[in-house]
Amino acid sequence: MNTITIELLGLQTALNAFSALEARTTSLRPLWEKFADEFYIQERQLFDAAPWKPLTPAYAERKRRIFGDKPILRATDTLFHSLTQKGAEGSIYRVLDQEVEFGSSVPYGIFHVPTRNPLAEPDEDRYLTIAGEYLVEAVRESGFN
Repeated sequence: MNTITIELLGLQTALNAFSALEARTTSLRPLWEKFADEFYIQERQLFDAAPWKPLTPAYAERKRRIFGDKPILRATDTLFHSLTQKGAEGSIYRVLDQEVEFGSSVPYGIFHVPTRNPLAEPDEDRYLTIAGEYLVEAVRESGFN
């Protein structure tokens, strides 16, 4: 557990540190970018685990003839890349100062919910850890020791 100790050396020093902290937390873009990195890691892990419902034998054979031995939901890799790479075709990556959105605009992705949901359930503890580390760093860089 991280602890933060604030020692007031003077009013102006404290005010300067709080102003610096406010500046670092007004735009959360650096935090959202860290969240994006984690999102893409978790999506890759989901696709690697491939917890999808098995294909029917007929469709599996047809898919194998057309696409080779590609895993489920990876025939063209469009959906996979849209969920694992910023800037890929169909990737949604919208980062603003106070909000963020990641995902896929690949139209057929919606048809895999809920039986073969291509979106990983977020590891909330991991995101809380990332946010906590970001906040501790922001506090320290603002002049609090």
